[in-house]
This record gives sequence, C-alpha cells and structure tokens, in this order.
Amino acid sequence: MPIGSGNRWARFIDADVVYHVLNRISGGMHHLRPDEQTTSIVVGVLGTAQQRFPEVKLYGVTVLSNHYHMLLQGPRAQFIGFVAFFQREVSRRVGVEHRWTGAKWAGRYKATALPTEQSQLEALRYLLSQGVKERLVGRCWDWPGCHMARAIASREPLRGRWLDGTSYAKALFVDKLRGRRTDRAQFESDVEVRLDQLPALRDNTPEQYRSVLMDIMEEIHGAEQSDEKSVVGAKRLASTPIDRRSEVAPTPWLHRKHLMVAWADHSDPICIDYVGRFYDYQQCFRAAVHRLRATAKTILAEQSLHWPAGLPQALSA
Repeated sequence: MPIGSGNRWARFIDADVVYHVLNRISGGMHHLRPDEQTTSIVVGVLGTAQQRFPEVKLYGVTVLSNHYHMLLQGPRAQFIGFVAFFQREVSRRVGVEHRWTGAKWAGRYKATALPTEQSQLEALRYLLSQGVKERLVGRCWDWPGCHMARAIASREPLRGRWLDGTSYAKALFVDKLRGRRTDRAQFESDVEVRLDQLPALRDNTPEQYRSVLMDIMEEIHGAEQSDEKSVVGAKRLASTPIDRRSEVAPTPWLHRKHLMVAWADHSDPICIDYVGRFYDYQQCFRAAVHRLRATAKTILAEQSLHWPAGLPQALSA
C-alpha cells in the first residue's frame, strides 16, 4: 500500500528508465499561456535546469497553458532536482510576470515509468500531439509556446531568456540607494534547450530520428484533419486571460493500480521486472519509516516529550 498519508507512493526513480513527467496548474488556470514573455521564461528555466543538472536527459517537452509534459531520464538525485528546479523557478518567475502570488502547481508532479520501447514511442507520440488533439492549433509546430515539435520542424533549438535574479536584486538595491536606474538586460542571458534522442530510437542517425518524428506528426495531422472543427489559433491562445480556468481531462493511465507505468504491456518481462523493483522499494521505504518512528518515539519517551504536531502522520501513527 502507499507510503505516508493518503495515496502517495514513495518516489521511485530508476536511472535506467525513461519517465513521463506531468503536472498541472492549480485550478486549471492559464498561468503558462503561450505568450512571448511567458514562453521565454519557461524555456529559459528549462535550459538552465539542463545546465545545472547535466546528467538528466530531456527527450521531449510540451508546455500547454495549464499543464506540462516531459520525457526525462537520469539519476534519482539529479532527476528530482531537475523537476524541482523547473517547477520552483517557473512558479516564481511567471508569478512575478503576472503579478500573481501563491502556489501555482496543483500538487506533486506525476513521474510515470516508460520501461519498454513501445511505451516510449507511445509517450513521444502523445507529447507531439499536444495542442493538435485538443484542436487548439492545426499543426504540432504551430503551438506558439514551449513545444518540442517547433524545434524538430525548424531544426533550431528552443530559445529563451534567463535572468540572474540574485545579481539583479543586489544591483537594484544599490542603484536605488544611488538614485540611478538598473539595466535589467545586463543580467539576462540567452539559453537554449537541447533535446536528446529517445532510447527506443537510439540506432537512428540524427536525420533519421528527425524523419521518424516528422512522420509521426504528419500522422497526427492526418488523423485530426478529419474533424471539421476549427482550431483556436496561436493568437487567441497567447491572449487568453491567465485567470481563466479549464478542466484538464484525467490522464487514463493514472488509475491507482497503473500509477507506476504507462503505455506498456503489463505482461512484458521488462515491465514485470520494473513493477517488482517498484514494490520492493516501497517495502524498503516502509521498513525504514517504521524504524525511524520507533527510534524517534523511544527518544521522545526518554526525554518526556510529546510527538511534534507538524511531523508526518506516517511517522507518528
């Protein structure tokens, strides 16, 4: 059963497995709408995260108006640091831009394993279809925000801007005391996002890899063109009010019993092996929690102290 309060599992990240990472904006609000400034911030943060956590491989990314998707792989500490940095900095910087305080994310991000080549390809197709399948834009690369399809189609990396906030804040303070203006541009730098080649297609040359992805996008376009509904369009998307709320459809694979893997044949030996290691990790984590709880209670009893109310119920139970 899940560790801790509610239905939360202990975070299990295998460095040899690709993960689909997803999180949503609280209340479905459009804080990530694809206007020029927000896109520059998001891409800048993503590129800086790659610089700070170089062992993490980014295979795909799509940032829609109220949620994002990524395909990531890397060592546990780097992986968790990468996602935490991305969410924290996007929340801070987009919040400042939109003059909106408070939490931006709806909760923990979901990291769902893609242990087989089939699951990796299905997830890749899913990311590429974002924006088109909802009839927001007509083609994958028409999405005006941060979307991997734009980089693939144009053969150019996604580019954004990164502000060195610490240095800028210090200069702003000093310049204010001296009665002069601070040039923000001096503290900004151009940042690029690189996309790695998915392990399922590792044997392809870079040009063959791009060709495969372009073929997938053309298939997506062909499937959606049969629907005569008109698309929203890039201009309207970029001007959507940030406080607009849109429901995000529940992700079908996030049913509790399927939480750890997605798009994979559960009878596949690779998938069976991963799920087994997932549950082994949960049991080890639970055993560690019980040992910590017992040790903590013993120490508190010796000191005639009560259990602190702020500590997790998983420990105090």
